[in-house]
Amino acid sequence: MSAVGTRPGPTVSGAARTRGTVRDHPVRAELLRGLAPWAGVIVGCAIGLAMALRASWWQGSWSETQSALRYASALFGAPLAGAAGCW
Repeated sequence: MSAVGTRPGPTVSGAARTRGTVRDHPVRAELLRGLAPWAGVIVGCAIGLAMALRASWWQGSWSETQSALRYASALFGAPLAGAAGCW
């Protein structure tokens, strides 16, 4: 007689079998339990606030708007996003 058992394994119903084989995407877990959505909201609010405080300077010219967005994202958005990534 061989050492391998011949007992049948546990039976699994159809719904449980499909639930076990379908894997959730890692992005879904991050969106549900992670810091990414809140970090995105905070970075967006910081850049929006920085742009709103200097609205009279950048309105009316596309090049001024581009410069203001670049400065706001470099001064406020990048450090906040980096801190959220390190967390």
